[in-house]
Amino acid sequence: MRRRAAPDPELLELFERAGENAERGVALLRDTLAAVPDAADQVHEVYLCEQEGDKLTHAILRRLAEQGRRTHLDAADVHALAVALDDVVDFAEEAADQLGRYAVEAPMEQAEEIGDLLVAAAHEVTAALHELRNGMDLADHIV
Repeated sequence: MRRRAAPDPELLELFERAGENAERGVALLRDTLAAVPDAADQVHEVYLCEQEGDKLTHAILRRLAEQGRRTHLDAADVHALAVALDDVVDFAEEAADQLGRYAVEAPMEQAEEIGDLLVAAAHEVTAALHELRNGMDLADHIV
C-alpha cells in the first residue's frame, strides 16, 4: 500500500496567496464600479493584481512539476484550482478594462450588487484555502 505524501507547505502557501490575490482583484473591481467614470487608478490596480495572479499561477504549476507524484493533492485538481483562481482575476481585470473602453458613466445597481457577491464568494475561497493550508475543516466554506 502506497503511503500518502505529506502536505507541501510551499504549494499550500502559494494557493493561499493566490486566493488572497483573487479576493483583492474582485474587491478592486467592486471599487472600480463605485468610482466610475473616474476609475483609472482602480483599473490600473486591477491590472497589477492580474499580473500578480499570473505569477502565482506559474509558481503553483512550477511547484507541481517539481513535486511530481510526491504531493498529497491530485495533480489535475491542483492545476484546475490554480487556473480557476487565475481566471477570477483575469475576468475582474477584463471587466474593469471594459468599463473604460466603453466609457461607462455609471454602473447599474445590479452590477454593484454582483461586485459585492463576488467579494463575499472570494472571501470564502480565501478562508477555505487558509484552512486547507492549516489542516483544518473546510466544510463551512464549501457549497
